[in-house]
Amino acid sequence: MRHRRAVVTVIAAVATVATAVPAAAAIVTTGLGPVAGEIFSQATSVRDDGVAVGYSTPPTGGTHAVLWDASGAVTELATPGRNSEAHDINSTGVVVGEAEPSGVERAFPVSWDVTGVLTALPGGVSGSARGVNDAGVIVGFADSDGQSPLRWENSTTWPTWLATLPGGANDSVAYDLNNEGAAVGYSRGADGARHAVVWNAVGAVGQLATPSGYADCFAYEINDSGLIVGSCFGSGGNVAVRWDVTGAVAVLPTLGPAEAEASGVSDAGLIVGYAADINGRYYAVRWGAYGTITKLPTLGGTHGVALDINNTGTVVGRTNQTDGSFRATSWRNAG
Repeated sequence: MRHRRAVVTVIAAVATVATAVPAAAAIVTTGLGPVAGEIFSQATSVRDDGVAVGYSTPPTGGTHAVLWDASGAVTELATPGRNSEAHDINSTGVVVGEAEPSGVERAFPVSWDVTGVLTALPGGVSGSARGVNDAGVIVGFADSDGQSPLRWENSTTWPTWLATLPGGANDSVAYDLNNEGAAVGYSRGADGARHAVVWNAVGAVGQLATPSGYADCFAYEINDSGLIVGSCFGSGGNVAVRWDVTGAVAVLPTLGPAEAEASGVSDAGLIVGYAADINGRYYAVRWGAYGTITKLPTLGGTHGVALDINNTGTVVGRTNQTDGSFRATSWRNAG
């Protein structure tokens, strides 16, 4: 759930948080099945009532946007062409993502209303819609000439092209926004690096701090308190990070190697993502409010990724099963 509040000040402070690894005994892990006859699935966003969205993959390839109700029953959303994916859902049931028109191998930003009707977002550009807040404001990007960040005030208005850092006109993306209208993503700077950024409600862009030793940073989600999460990449690997409301950046603990990413955050400050262990296995993980890291169970396999957490402690993402196939997964009581 990606509906958050603005960051006001950006500073360069860097911290590293605690590294204890508690058990996850009380967590209930459930597979969210693909559409009947399809083979893989992934959940990308979950609402506070447990309704989730994502995509399902048929045996012939491609992806189909889907919605799971709170009981886990899956519904395929309208897909005019071969591929579609749902990336976010708001409290009123508006879903946003991307879809290919029939006969066209290029995705365009779209929304689905609460009845499942698909609307191509205005603008006439290929790309993707990535986040929607409870007011129906949408952010995403156009990729017809590089990648450029976009904002739609609703599903019927022409998009606004968001400001970028100098040098970032063709390499910038907006991934999420909160209920105050602040959005986060990344923009390439004049130094050639990709920097995590935040846009305020009127579209002004600000660069977030980069931890020492890392070159490229990406901000993926912002909560309604202004906490931002994402990842930073350097020659030694990539780490999960959070930026607090002052803009100070903290590197989150790993399971050993420098291989982790944070992709979702609740309003209570619980963070989810993935981290790799020393054997190269990727686990869905949750970081507590004080930075402690917890591995989330799989569906019998050895890998997983958590992508979002709601305000009741339900996490969604994907894990693999004993046969190695990936299945959308929800973890209840994970917060």
